Amino acid sequence: MLVACLWSRWQSKDEPDLLSIAAITDEPPTEIAAGHDRCIISIQPSQVDAWLDPDAGELAAQ
Repeated sequence: MLVACLWSRWQSKDEPDLLSIAAITDEPPTEIAAGHDRCIISIQPSQVDAWLDPDAGELAAQ
C-alpha cells in the first residue's frame, strides 16, 4: 500500500534536526465510516510519479 504523506525537516541552531511526517486523510467511505471518522489516502502505483513530481500546469487535474 502506498500512502500520500507530507514530510518536513525542522532545523534550529544548537538543536538536533526534527523530522516530521503526516499521512494525508479524507472523509472515509461508508464501510469505514462505521468505525472511523477519517481514512488515509492511498496512491495507486501508476500515480506515484505524479505525486512525487507534480506538473505545476496540471494541478487542478491532480
